[in-house]
Amino acid sequence: MNKLSSSLLAITLSAIAANTLHAQEYPTNQLPADSIPPATEYTNPSPSYELPKNSFYATGGYSLIVSSMEGGWPSGNPKQGLDWQVGFDHILNEKGIGWGILYSGYHSSYSESSYSGHITLHYLAPQIVCQTLRTDSRWNFGFRGGLGLFTWVEREVAMSHLLVSERSLGFGVNYMLFLDLRLDRDWSIIADLSGVSGLFKQNSYADADDLSRVTRISLNLGLKFRF
Repeated sequence: MNKLSSSLLAITLSAIAANTLHAQEYPTNQLPADSIPPATEYTNPSPSYELPKNSFYATGGYSLIVSSMEGGWPSGNPKQGLDWQVGFDHILNEKGIGWGILYSGYHSSYSESSYSGHITLHYLAPQIVCQTLRTDSRWNFGFRGGLGLFTWVEREVAMSHLLVSERSLGFGVNYMLFLDLRLDRDWSIIADLSGVSGLFKQNSYADADDLSRVTRISLNLGLKFRF
């Protein structure tokens, strides 16, 4: 019995001595490299992927003609109306530079008693595009600008009879600042502040050789689809 007790005591003392030696050789703040678990790498929770280079967008909103025009109608205002835009963008490189096509329309109406007038503007142009392509953020912004064809259409109606229908063709320029909130890889909500200026002849007037200029500013909201 004394021999068994002596053996157990010897084993216990040997284990304590071995642990003490190991602790002296490798302090808690200097463990061997192979015993340290690898650090967990932090990953950005925002989605990260390459954005498609092509996109379609459609927007609509409020537009104001800032050029001088006849006003004072009892109902409606020819200088305030509805704006809509449809466009296509193609990005050429990683810097976000590309080209696109824009169609922009405008409509307003005004009336007095049995008389009413309607103004519709059409604009179609190729344009340059410059935008950020951040994939680590849902927000992107950019600029578009172009030179294209501008059309003025005006109709005047009295007692349900068409009095005047005028269509004039000219040239115009457009410029746009836009903000893009990405919902996922393909879809975004977009907002833009844009302007279109057109130069044309109003052929129904005596001074037909004089050029007329119309400039409008628009604030729009819409959707973009990438592919």
